[in-house]
Amino acid sequence: MIRISRPERAPAVLASANAKARTEALKDAFSADPDAYRSGNKTFAGKGETPRFASKVYGAAGVRNALKAMQSGKCAFCESRFDHVSYGDVEHFRPKGAVRQAADGALERPGYYWLVYEWSNLFESCQLCNQRFKENRFPLRDPASRARDHTQDVALEKPMLVKPDIEDPADFLAFEADIMRGIDPVGRGETTIDVLQLNRPELVSRRREHYALLYLLARGARKLPPDDPVRIETEARVLEMTRDQGQYAAMVRAAIAAGWNQPQTTP
Repeated sequence: MIRISRPERAPAVLASANAKARTEALKDAFSADPDAYRSGNKTFAGKGETPRFASKVYGAAGVRNALKAMQSGKCAFCESRFDHVSYGDVEHFRPKGAVRQAADGALERPGYYWLVYEWSNLFESCQLCNQRFKENRFPLRDPASRARDHTQDVALEKPMLVKPDIEDPADFLAFEADIMRGIDPVGRGETTIDVLQLNRPELVSRRREHYALLYLLARGARKLPPDDPVRIETEARVLEMTRDQGQYAAMVRAAIAAGWNQPQTTP
């Protein structure tokens, strides 16, 4: 996970009068019958529900394109490129329909329905990070501070998940070769790894292949004289992998900082 720079201006479809009207309709519906929405007797996600979440708005092409550009074509969380085999998901950082503090915790309804069209709440993620692992989990340091409806302030919450567009993941997450570790004393890094399963075997395998290839290139280049054209070109190509567009850039940055001296490890 790397720091992401989010454009201040939201895509036109999210800033439109239509999106604003839909948000107000969700707020009005909840206010008219909060007990029904909290019990799950009414939802915003059910087929035929009125009002309901409109994926054609938050998942519009303009939103997806803006997220893809913002994230350099990678999953916001695991840094995998996936658009050549999958459309990916527009992911709500604060879950829209319902929320869990822990994987085995009670499902709290409704979710953050008032943020469903909020630009700052959206990322694009691979389907594994979103659908299989994160789902509706959004742990807080103090669960009692959770905003339960649109009249409460989410700024009072202290999320345990790292949000890469407002904070630097490097303050919470580090790499030992191809394995990610949490490094902050509060445990937000470890929680983020756990919720998103950022050391899942399939992902580590892909990172390990990437690490091994770049390791061989970097170590091989070192054996050549500093002014050798092959060394210069090879080191430039490896360095290019540290840019935001590079797959698993956080891992490569850490490897270069460590001088490629760390052996590959196991989770």
